[in-house]
Amino acid sequence: MNLELHRALRAARFDDEANRGRRTLFALRCAERVRHLVIDERVLQIMDAAIAALATAPDNVEALAGDAGEMARIASRHPGTNSIDGSGSAAVSATYAVAKAMAGDALAAADYAAYAKVYSYASYMVTHPAAYADEHRWQLALLVQMMTSGSS
Repeated sequence: MNLELHRALRAARFDDEANRGRRTLFALRCAERVRHLVIDERVLQIMDAAIAALATAPDNVEALAGDAGEMARIASRHPGTNSIDGSGSAAVSATYAVAKAMAGDALAAADYAAYAKVYSYASYMVTHPAAYADEHRWQLALLVQMMTSGSS
C-alpha cells in the first residue's frame, strides 16, 4: 500500500464525485503501466477506449459504466495462466488494476498495478515494501502532475 499516495489522494479530494473523471484517468494510467502483463485482449481494448474517452471528455465517466461492469466480470473470472513462473498472478493483478480503475477506485487500481509489477519480476519480493518504492514514486509523481497541471 502506497500510504503517501493514499494521503495525497485524500488531500486532493480525489474521492469527491466532481473528481471522478480525473480519478478514473489517474487509475487507468497506473494500470496502463502493467498492460504488458494483461493476457486478455478485451481488457486492453476497454482500457484504451476509456483512456481515449476521458482524454477528450474527462467528466463523461457515465459513458464508461457498461465497460466497468464488463471489466468487473472479466477480472472475477480470470483464469490466470499455466506458466510455471507464477506470471498468472501478475496477469490477474494487472487485470484487477484495470477493473478497479474502470470502477473509479484509484487507490485499489494503483495498489493492484504496483503488486502486479513487483510480482512479475520478483514474486518473492511482494512482501517487501521496498520493492514497491519505484512504482510508488511514479504513481505519486503522476498524481502531483495531474493535480498541478490539470493534464493527464
